[in-house]
Amino acid sequence: MKNKNIFIVEDELLVALVYQQYLGKQGFTITGPFTTGEEAIEALSNNTFGAALLDIQLDDEIDGIAVAEHIRKVSQAPIIFTTGNDTKKTELDSAHITNSYILPKPIDFSELLEILNR
Repeated sequence: MKNKNIFIVEDELLVALVYQQYLGKQGFTITGPFTTGEEAIEALSNNTFGAALLDIQLDDEIDGIAVAEHIRKVSQAPIIFTTGNDTKKTELDSAHITNSYILPKPIDFSELLEILNR
């Protein structure tokens, strides 16, 4: 991945901090974390990134799928959905989002790195 900046949307701040620390140690820079879909969508116009790490359920009525749809208007970067809920439902809901992946929570960091380094 040429652009080592990761766009993080995660409403659980402790989880977001773990992502930041781990990815920072792996040489990535972080944009975010954003806790609501609205914040994330507003930030899209001001940031470039090599991948997005999106939680499905956020702190407002805009979910991670809706954020991904907005991302696709400005970027084809890989989108990695994270969910603590039903991954089958997430697969169905996100099927139209190209270049996307789903990681169940708690995420497997080796799997995350494998996706980011493709």
